[in-house]
Amino acid sequence: MLLLCALLCYMALGVDGHGSMVQPTPRNAVDALDPPWNSPMPATWSHHVDTPICPISHNMSSLSLRNGQSCFWFSHGCTIFCDKCDGKTGRLPHKGTCGNEGLVNATICDPNLRTLNRAAPCGDPSDLYYYNPWRAPGSAPVFDSCGMAGGSPIPVSQPQVGVRYKNTSHAKQGDLESAVLPSSPTGTVWTAGELAEVSWTVRTNHGGGYQWRLCPGDQARTEECFHRTPLPFE
Repeated sequence: MLLLCALLCYMALGVDGHGSMVQPTPRNAVDALDPPWNSPMPATWSHHVDTPICPISHNMSSLSLRNGQSCFWFSHGCTIFCDKCDGKTGRLPHKGTCGNEGLVNATICDPNLRTLNRAAPCGDPSDLYYYNPWRAPGSAPVFDSCGMAGGSPIPVSQPQVGVRYKNTSHAKQGDLESAVLPSSPTGTVWTAGELAEVSWTVRTNHGGGYQWRLCPGDQARTEECFHRTPLPFE
């Protein structure tokens, strides 16, 4: 039996954008019961500004804030085959963050596996997202396998970048999920070999993709651990 204590990580493999696991409830929704996330969805909001909410579907007819700031646990300034994230560089058209352009190649070129700018020829200068993490899954570095609060050790000055976390009693900007968030049992039990129903949401798509992976609860939540157990889709 596999008991999920939010060990599934939406950043597991090269997601590029603000997304979060919904079902089972992720442990980084730790502030869901605090204001403003315990209130109704605002009548108006914009994903282009510094708004610390991660709306998810509620009964398929409205939006809810019950996922707290779960979509703000990520790694910023990370591109394929670099040694580390810089925590400050936003999306660069057809560029990496470590000067390796022309030295490395994306492994995903099939338009059916790309989510933005899909008609651009692979590797062409018009292929704006060529060096983004999803284009070579598993090759981009991360600050933490389950994300850093706000995506960077310090807030990025431009609010539209979204690299900013609303500090709470649970976590603050720059905290590593694997270091600061306790286990959060969801009550969800999976049986090895059986199908499991899951859900995931994206608030802002930057040409990314996603994969679900497991890491046993008695092991450190590292990239190596998550790499060992990817889950196939039915």
